[in-house]
Amino acid sequence: MNNVGINAGGWRNPVGWGYGGGAYGGWGGNWANAWNTGYVNPRYNGWYNGCWTGNWGNWWAPFALGAATWGLGYSSLGYAGGSYVNPYYASGATAPYDYSQPIVVNNYIPADQGGAVADQAEQLPAEPANEADLLVDAAREKFRAGDYVGALAGFDQVLGKSPNDSVIHEVRALTLFALGRYPEAAAVLNSVLAAAPGMDWTTVSNLYPSVDTYTQQLRRLEDFCRANRGDAAARFVLAYHYLVAGHGEEAADELEQVVKLQPADMVAKRLLEAIRPPAAEAAEPAAVGDAAQSTPPAEMPETDLVGGWKAANGKETVELVITADSTFTWKAVNAGRPPVELAGTVETAADAIRLESDTAGAMVGKVASKGSDAFEFSLPGAPADVKPLLFERQ
Repeated sequence: MNNVGINAGGWRNPVGWGYGGGAYGGWGGNWANAWNTGYVNPRYNGWYNGCWTGNWGNWWAPFALGAATWGLGYSSLGYAGGSYVNPYYASGATAPYDYSQPIVVNNYIPADQGGAVADQAEQLPAEPANEADLLVDAAREKFRAGDYVGALAGFDQVLGKSPNDSVIHEVRALTLFALGRYPEAAAVLNSVLAAAPGMDWTTVSNLYPSVDTYTQQLRRLEDFCRANRGDAAARFVLAYHYLVAGHGEEAADELEQVVKLQPADMVAKRLLEAIRPPAAEAAEPAAVGDAAQSTPPAEMPETDLVGGWKAANGKETVELVITADSTFTWKAVNAGRPPVELAGTVETAADAIRLESDTAGAMVGKVASKGSDAFEFSLPGAPADVKPLLFERQ
């Protein structure tokens, strides 16, 4: 039984914070509401409709929401052979952001309102427009008018002021698509989709003056991909647009080719697995009498998270301290990289924990009690064969 919490004065967050009413499994059911109400600027409500749901339900749970910037490497993220790599990012490329890493995502839920807002899928009231918001409006108008060069410059300005706005990064990628700059669009989208879901069709179509304009640009990309079948970047962008339009099978066909052409593209691999899950291996039949002799597992005692914890996985170590007043400090050390030290607030549910840092965004993980002095921590989207981090009390 997964049962963890901060047992200090009865403090707990039983409702959760929009990730499934306090249950980690809600990533597959309530994720879209949590995203739309918690991680999208409320001022975008007039044109941002929502994230990917398509024909598959709320299927895309980003696997690196904040994790890369928390100092976690392949052992906890499930990357093959190392930490996140954006295969389409060119070192030294002119861009307003370092797309070699997943986007660090803004959290727009006020601390005093907590997750009840996201859980109930209520829209937060928009605050008065600031300079960045006005720049967004101006850039959108240029995009709608077909001035994609001007729009790109405008979105670059926005990201100079709000670098963690994943929606604007995605719209910037849409602008690069409109300009036919597919390698750059792929680099942005790979970084975005590692940490955020894509925009839905209504949102994308709201940015264009007509569907015909978008369709012409999509046909141009399809023609390019037919003429350049070995271009993984362009085919990754095409798969993204098929997902936006709700064409899952066509997207999967493209992603299969992307994975073959660019094995380092873990985002494409995870997207493909989300649409076309690998066939499960047949379970070995139980020996005669095993079922009758089996006994239910002993119920684990509740894990009081207050205290000091340490997890080690190969060359990666994480030290976590949680206080009775729901704050934490975090230090992650991964060989060959500088240590990452963060502090912030923590919330728990029966089988999940949410760490919130002003500098690195939010990170949510599944937790499983292993007794009073240990718990396992794993990230959403990690493959089944990736072992979770085991935190032990210090």
